[in-house]
Amino acid sequence: TYTGVIYADAETFKLMATGKEVSPSKYYIRNTPVFETKSPKYDWLNHIVTVSVGTLTPTGVVYKVYAIK
Repeated sequence: TYTGVIYADAETFKLMATGKEVSPSKYYIRNTPVFETKSPKYDWLNHIVTVSVGTLTPTGVVYKVYAIK
């Protein structure tokens, strides 16, 4: 799960809705993913804090997720 923020001015939001490419300098997408798994292989995810930066692409949003140490 995650919560976050997306911010852009009204003109940029309209452009984003068209599916056209928009420069990441025109908007702000950040969130804080929280992982929960019972898999022993991925248990380490249960014990980290993360933030992510979103970039809009023609097919949706791509997130780069960073662990905070």
